[in-house]
Amino acid sequence: MVVDDYAEVLWKLRALHAVKSFSGTRIVALGGPWGKYAPDAPQKCQERFGLKIVDVSYDDFGPRVQRALADAKVMAAAAAGDGPVVTWPCRTPASRRNGSSW
Repeated sequence: MVVDDYAEVLWKLRALHAVKSFSGTRIVALGGPWGKYAPDAPQKCQERFGLKIVDVSYDDFGPRVQRALADAKVMAAAAAGDGPVVTWPCRTPASRRNGSSW
């Protein structure tokens, strides 16, 4: 194989990794899932990528935020950075906290 531009190969490998990492994941759609320019976008993502969309309304989310803000233990954990952290296969929570870039 002949490669003219390694940056393009890198771009394609990163895109492939992103699709692989994205497939089968679960997301929270605050206010409901919708597609700005394609109303069927959420349905297509579910079909094509196996995306699991959790619909959370603002009416349900507001009281949860208020309870969290009123809980001193939750606020202390958030301020200390000890709360739950989203982890990625290629990154560790510690590397995200020390200011490294994505």
